[in-house]
Parts: sequence; structure tokens; C-alpha cells
Amino acid sequence: YYSFDHGGVHVSVLDSGEDKVDSHEYYNGLVAFDDYRKEQAAWLEQDLRSEAARRARFRVIISHIPPRGANGYSIEQVRAQWEAAANAGKVDLWFSGHTHRVARLDPAAGQNGYRLIVGAPDTLVRVDVTAATLTTTVIREDGTVLDTSVTRQR
Repeated sequence: YYSFDHGGVHVSVLDSGEDKVDSHEYYNGLVAFDDYRKEQAAWLEQDLRSEAARRARFRVIISHIPPRGANGYSIEQVRAQWEAAANAGKVDLWFSGHTHRVARLDPAAGQNGYRLIVGAPDTLVRVDVTAATLTTTVIREDGTVLDTSVTRQR
């Protein structure tokens, strides 16, 4: 996990780990993603309070597993561990994959203060940033535009 700044955008990249409980037989006792997500939660809080994040026009999170849009252990964990920090840090946009289905969830009072864009294996997400807007366009490999959304600077 790490963060970087580019063109007025502060990006926090998180490692959401695997999608099953740590004790699942597939992992043979070799993973500890629950603790790793907790470690990242503390880091994310600090990162979003940093001067770079505060002065950025937009704040973005990238993680493989989304915090919403489907059910499952890992999605619940990502939401439980990271969403409060994302909301407190006034994250504007969160990009994810994992579900293999395109989805857009707009901010919802009392839940996610950010827009969530979930990509699929046959799509790409184009991001255009101006001084006042962050525009995302989800495009299928054949060029079909599936979704466009505009986030305005807070």
C-alpha cells in the first residue's frame, strides 16, 4: 500500500488481500489479511490527513476488492476497515474490480461519501481531471461507453 500525487489528485492504493477468511483451507495457514487490512486502515487515516491529501483537489482510493456493490467476507472487511477513514478523509472516488461486473455506486448519506466505480475484465476506466471536475468513463473493449460520471471538487 502506498500513495502518490498526480495533477491535483491524491491517490491511496490499498492491498485488499484475498477474498476468503484467513483460516480458509486454500491458504494452508499462510495468510493474515485481516491484520494486514487493519494495519492499512491506520495508515489510510494518516495518509488522508496528510498535507498532500488535504491540498489535493480530489482524493481517490484504488483497491482490488470494493467496499460495496456485492456481498462477501472480503467486501465486508474492506468496508469495515477502510470506509470510515475514506469518509472522514473526504475521498471523492474509489476504483475497484474483483466482482467482474461493471458497477457505479454514487454517494449515499450515512454510507459511502465517495463514488465507487467497479470495472470488469473487458473494460477500462478513463479518468479526465480539470481544476473543478474528475470525470470517469467506463468503456468496453469494443469501444462501447457503459457509464460516464462527473465528480465536482468539494
